[in-house]
Amino acid sequence: MLGLLVVSYSRPVLSQRAEGLNTTSIASIALFVVVGGFLAWFLVRLIRRSAKKSPIKGSKTGVYASTTAGKKPFGLVVVVLYTLIAAAYEVISGFFAMAASEFAYAIFLPLGVLDLAVAYGLWTMQKWGLNLARAIYLVGILLGVVTVSITGISTTTDLLIVVEIVIGVLVLIYLFRPQTGALFQ
Repeated sequence: MLGLLVVSYSRPVLSQRAEGLNTTSIASIALFVVVGGFLAWFLVRLIRRSAKKSPIKGSKTGVYASTTAGKKPFGLVVVVLYTLIAAAYEVISGFFAMAASEFAYAIFLPLGVLDLAVAYGLWTMQKWGLNLARAIYLVGILLGVVTVSITGISTTTDLLIVVEIVIGVLVLIYLFRPQTGALFQ
């Protein structure tokens, strides 16, 4: 999550010149926007659908029936998968940066390890995992807003940051729901 925001501070990742955009970078940006858009749509749909459901009878915390049968809620699975994808990107980028002796990008490696810890904490439904995920996504949103407000949306990297902000807000809405917090008791 924070990896893309770190890239924006250490420009130029994508060249500012028009001739610097090749078909590979355009295809990867389009893929990121499509996948991010799908995740945003899906999380909004999930939040709306789960708000219509009623909790288990007698449950004061609002835990749903699907979570009591030993299954993980689908929204939590989506958040964990998204966090794992971000972690994989950051770890791989960190290794390549270290191999190329580009230590400015080596920050990706610890960020990726932190995202792996968040994914593990969420998957095992540990309270620290929920709190760490909330903190990571909140910091990511704040950094993204600051970046976009300072630089404006002038490059494709800035557009990706806006997509990251939207996805981060949707993930935070899900993580701060009382039903989600009740899973981590």
